Amino acid sequence: MLDLYEDIISSGATLSGGVITASTSISGATLSSGAMVNLSYDTLLSGGVARVGHEGVATELVINAGAAAIAQSGGVLSASLVSGGQIQVRVGGTDSGSVLLTGAATLVSSGGLSVSASVRSGATEYALAGGVVSGALVSGGELVVSSGGLTEGAILSADGGESVLRGGVAIGEEVDGGGVAVAQGGGLFSGATLYSGGLMQLESGGVADGVTINSDGYLVVYSASVASAVTLLSGGAETAVSGGVIAGTVAKAGTLAYAQSGGELSASVLSGGGLELKAGGLASGTTIAEAGFAIISSGAIDEGATVLSGGVESVQSGGVVSAATINGGSLTVSSGAIVSGGLVIDAGSAVIAGSVAAGQTISFGGTSGDIVLDNLSAFSGMIAGLANTSQTIDLAGFAYGSGETVSWVEAAGHASGTLTIIDGAKVATLALLGSYVTSNFILSADGAGGTDVADPPLADQTHAVARFVQVASVWGAGSSPAHDGVTLIGAAAESSFARALTPAAASGSSGLR
Repeated sequence: MLDLYEDIISSGATLSGGVITASTSISGATLSSGAMVNLSYDTLLSGGVARVGHEGVATELVINAGAAAIAQSGGVLSASLVSGGQIQVRVGGTDSGSVLLTGAATLVSSGGLSVSASVRSGATEYALAGGVVSGALVSGGELVVSSGGLTEGAILSADGGESVLRGGVAIGEEVDGGGVAVAQGGGLFSGATLYSGGLMQLESGGVADGVTINSDGYLVVYSASVASAVTLLSGGAETAVSGGVIAGTVAKAGTLAYAQSGGELSASVLSGGGLELKAGGLASGTTIAEAGFAIISSGAIDEGATVLSGGVESVQSGGVVSAATINGGSLTVSSGAIVSGGLVIDAGSAVIAGSVAAGQTISFGGTSGDIVLDNLSAFSGMIAGLANTSQTIDLAGFAYGSGETVSWVEAAGHASGTLTIIDGAKVATLALLGSYVTSNFILSADGAGGTDVADPPLADQTHAVARFVQVASVWGAGSSPAHDGVTLIGAAAESSFARALTPAAASGSSGLR
């Protein structure tokens, strides 16, 4: 073995560490095949080059500006201090535990591996095509992942940065206080975690999947970029802007998801967390669960939201809510806001002071629910599905009293009609889908100074129709049987009685009243 322990390798010198595979000469000494050269603790000055291969190990090299150490073909560089110089890790080579200071760089090319490097301020580590960087600690420096490059488990902190370029992949990164991770042009972050002050940005086609955002962590998704399967934990936040899309977010308590200026949030689940759409923002398929909330500001659109029990959605003036379903939660549509694409209330309440245009339908889809109409002049839609006393139309501006009247005028075809409520000088004219009768509507106080309108079912009529059909089938036309106090006198009487019990004549939302 030739031991070059603590030697100085100056400009123009090239030393090869490891097992010598063919006879060579170093400083006048001839080394035969199989000899070993130890380069540990050496210092490389500007222009000096150290190569480590063939199962050789160089430990704690000092690599100054302008010098280079190369690991390849089974060679290992361990715990090098790179002070402005360069490490190259080529096919079969490994660099482990190096510390990169200002001006230093490590280039990991195809087949090379860098493990647990510390990349300090002003230094850069590159994962080139086919190269792998694992467990890097980037504090003030930068990690660059080129097309075909891979990083795993990097930790970014204290203004450390990572750029994943087109075709590059970063797996399991941790972005902590002051760290910034950027993917662009098809670069991918998979399984990243953002902590206090950590920031991730997706730009120009960048992609992230499976991101977890903790307290004060922040994700921003820009044009043509997509983030999916995001989990927001307490204090975490995300924003989609300028054509960026965030899909499948689960937002826990104490978190916020934003979209604005062409950004979109898709299929979010607000499980105690919040969503806010600002001008130009779009949300689609949002589920607002218990303690979750959504705020739709002017110029923003929310499509296909489902508001569950304990969830709240507020649409402010200039905002649009489209095709929402209220299933136990509450929706408030302020004056100047718009309801588009209809609205379904399975349970819960919708307070509507905004605009509902003709052609829009507000439907009771379940067995309960409350529609509060707070601005009748802006309501031109139709109401469907009113069928029992647990479903109410609340006229907020109509003070309940004995002088109020209600009337129903059915349209031709018996499929819809007009419900009119008069309270002194106030008149509410509502289009209802279904067949009803005036005498069956009930007016009552809503408990807040307004009037509730309900239409209870006539439970006995379904039974009466069934019994009539049974008797008619037994006695046949022309007979005059007596049944349940009704005398059937011939076919004409049977026909008249049957018509009286048909859905159109009996009325009601179910058709059997």
